[in-house]
Amino acid sequence: MSLKSVVRSKRFLIITPICLLLILCAAIWTHYKSLYGTGVTPRPVLMGQMEVAPQDFAADFAEVSDIVKDHYKLAKPKHIDIDSLNNLYAQRIASGEVKTKEDYGMMLLNYFHYLYNSHSYPCYARYSAGEDVAYVQGNVFISHPNAYLVTHGLRDKDLILRIDGQKTSDWLLNQQQYQSGSSPWYQQLQAARHILSSYTKQRITYLVQRGQDTLDVTLPLLPPDNSVIKPQPLVTWSLPTDVIYKQDIAYIKINRLEGKDFMSQFQSAYDHVKHAADLILDLRGCSGDDYGLARKVCQYFLKKPAKSCTGYLWQARMSPNHQAYQGMQPWLIIDGGTSGAAEALLIDMREAGVAMPVGEPTAGDVGVGTRFFRTKRGTTFSLATWGPTFSHGGFQMEGLPYQPQVTNMLSISDFMSGRDGSVSIANQSIESRRTSQDPDAKR
Repeated sequence: MSLKSVVRSKRFLIITPICLLLILCAAIWTHYKSLYGTGVTPRPVLMGQMEVAPQDFAADFAEVSDIVKDHYKLAKPKHIDIDSLNNLYAQRIASGEVKTKEDYGMMLLNYFHYLYNSHSYPCYARYSAGEDVAYVQGNVFISHPNAYLVTHGLRDKDLILRIDGQKTSDWLLNQQQYQSGSSPWYQQLQAARHILSSYTKQRITYLVQRGQDTLDVTLPLLPPDNSVIKPQPLVTWSLPTDVIYKQDIAYIKINRLEGKDFMSQFQSAYDHVKHAADLILDLRGCSGDDYGLARKVCQYFLKKPAKSCTGYLWQARMSPNHQAYQGMQPWLIIDGGTSGAAEALLIDMREAGVAMPVGEPTAGDVGVGTRFFRTKRGTTFSLATWGPTFSHGGFQMEGLPYQPQVTNMLSISDFMSGRDGSVSIANQSIESRRTSQDPDAKR
């Protein structure tokens, strides 16, 4: 064999595996992009400002329904007849029932409601005055109102009796049909949380009960781009001074797992509490679709490498952060508003053995391959694109609420008195453990 032939053979042996590896990497990346990205950036708009014109409602919905039929893998497991559902709403448009942009927007909200998944919804903005309410045993109370609500006459612990003359219970039942969620409970909760907002109205009158008195409060709602309603911080923290052991119990509340500023806010809060002997992590009402942030937070509490219930291939592998918490197993406080990425964080910490959940069952909406789509006429919507998925511990992540280790349902009496039963349970458990370890500990 000539020298040139030998050289060509060696090059072939070297280059061929490299080419195959590159082809494999390209295939994996293409598959990854097909699962996670469409290049669509969600830009919620008010219904009256949507791009699609009334004469194009039928064509636009035909495109929406085709995308849902092709990509919504939960339809069969949830026993949804997509063809019948699509035909029903197409007929509503054809009959002339849907006349205005607001009609079409509300129809789409109702359509996505019947997909029974909180990650599947059209991207519409609301007029709003905030979400400062608590949903307690079927009742809606004002809770820690912002300055705008106080200026317009609402006070903490006001019970909302009527909305524009309609009983609150009837209003919630009516609004439930426009909420996305895997369970009726979560749909009801979402309706309650949005009681101070509207897709179409800019002014709402509430009848509230304050002590023994009742009064009407007319509340102007603000557009979504207002500068009056300040967004809630993504993360807050405290070192309580009114508990035992001289501030050795710390508290972090995560409100939303989303946004480019989240990790800087979390790191700042964590730096203040990381040396505490015990920690309470509050995930009540926490949502968000950034599962990457959930994995990053989880790594702050790991004792050893673990797998995440979300993530693609290498993303599912987690290792302890170099600043990982060295204290005792944190208590996680959860409720029906704990959803999405917050549920993923809960599941990961629980299956890694580094969390003790207390409170109420979660929403049951996590791990569904959320993607955003946009029609040719401008309708943007989010859609769950995976079938049923299971955590590494075997938990069905979509459709089933995650149950706390210790259940504590918020009662009206606790809410009105300001008692936080879940935090109390965590504090009492910490005290009992410490006392059992050190009988002479100062009480």
